[in-house]
Amino acid sequence: MLICITILMLMLTSCAQGAFAPQPAPCSVSLTTAQKAARTSIPPLYHRDEQPDLDDSACPVRKFTMNYIRFRVPVSSTKDKTDYSPKKGLFSSIQMAIDKSIVERKYSDESSRNSSFYWIEPTINVSKDDDRIAKGKMGIFTSSVVWENTAKVVTDCLKAPGGETHTIILSIPRASIASLIQLADIINWYNDQKLGGLVVNINAKVDEMMPVPTIVLEASSTTSVDTTLAEGSTNDLSKEQVIQGTQSWVKRVLVQLGICPFTKSVTKSGQGLGDVGVPVGRIAYHCSHAKINEIPILMTDTWKAILEMIEKGPSGKEGISSILLSAPAYDHDFPLWAGPIFAMLEANVSAASAEPLIGVVCFHPLYKTPNGKSWPGFGQMHSLPRLQKWLQEENEDLSKSLGGEDVAAGGAYQRRTPFATINVLRAEQLEAAEGMRSTSCLYARNIQVLHEYGY
Repeated sequence: MLICITILMLMLTSCAQGAFAPQPAPCSVSLTTAQKAARTSIPPLYHRDEQPDLDDSACPVRKFTMNYIRFRVPVSSTKDKTDYSPKKGLFSSIQMAIDKSIVERKYSDESSRNSSFYWIEPTINVSKDDDRIAKGKMGIFTSSVVWENTAKVVTDCLKAPGGETHTIILSIPRASIASLIQLADIINWYNDQKLGGLVVNINAKVDEMMPVPTIVLEASSTTSVDTTLAEGSTNDLSKEQVIQGTQSWVKRVLVQLGICPFTKSVTKSGQGLGDVGVPVGRIAYHCSHAKINEIPILMTDTWKAILEMIEKGPSGKEGISSILLSAPAYDHDFPLWAGPIFAMLEANVSAASAEPLIGVVCFHPLYKTPNGKSWPGFGQMHSLPRLQKWLQEENEDLSKSLGGEDVAAGGAYQRRTPFATINVLRAEQLEAAEGMRSTSCLYARNIQVLHEYGY
């Protein structure tokens, strides 16, 4: 448990800017020759007159701080006694068949034409893992399956005439009952908040009377598809265009400006961590076309990408070091992105017991540095007062010349991507990077580089 908490704290305190967290660099620096060339050849990070307004002030685009509202998703506290080891042998096969028939018999009696039952055998291999890692892997697999079917039941409901209820029953052998219960809590919280203009009523419940972990997902609506699916912001860019835009940002900011020295190219990250046993791996770029009122689809895309990363491992030709998942429909709603959506991710990482495996970090084209008046929560930038303190400690001359908004801008532009983006990193990489840097020096250096670049 101590290791899990330690890694989670590393995740929350690391800068994790892009595909990987930066290493120590001189605190008082001038731009290198390459960076000076980049400054003259690369277009500005953003054209300020293109920034959507978030504030009522006369010049909202110059405001780089925000008071973060702390969203908390209440989840049940349930002890987990699951045995994650695969069951083999004739007796196990017979018992599994009996369990399956019990669930099928109950729900076949209750089923209707809008009800579906799925028995989903876990495909992720945990045979060589200790209980802590096996639990996290199974939690990630379960999250992927549950969100995919939540999105499916909502979509089926929206496509049907108003007034119908659609149901999906999932039985997942070796899944954690505690994890399923907390996933149901997250889904029900999302429904209660009606995030993104949700017009469907969703209810998730775990049937604890079944011999295998079973969750029931129900969706009902009084609104037909013609009025519902037209709602929500979307984006006309193709998947290829979105990924190309994200890769361009990685090249300009992380590689050419040296903001992330563990990322030396657009395709791979983790360079420089080999001495501490962390291999170089591929950056996996993903695009979610989920609309504002399709958060279950966004969560599906996210957890499927995470599952792929865990299944492929950190090294080798197919190994994945980190994930950058962009969701263009959320580009103009930073409070929704940084607030409820990342609160759901925070709760889900905990529900999946995935802290020993992954860390999740927030990026957005309108990113704002927390003003320090509230804790910003999961995966956010350090507060403005802390950045100012570190800059004063490491570079007093620069600290005296920069106002609060300048320092806040230096923090914000480390997180301003072309699209709303979820960055997923491996926990062991975060832990290794933590031991190779001075946090205060790192942030002072990056603020100076971005200031001299002319953010």
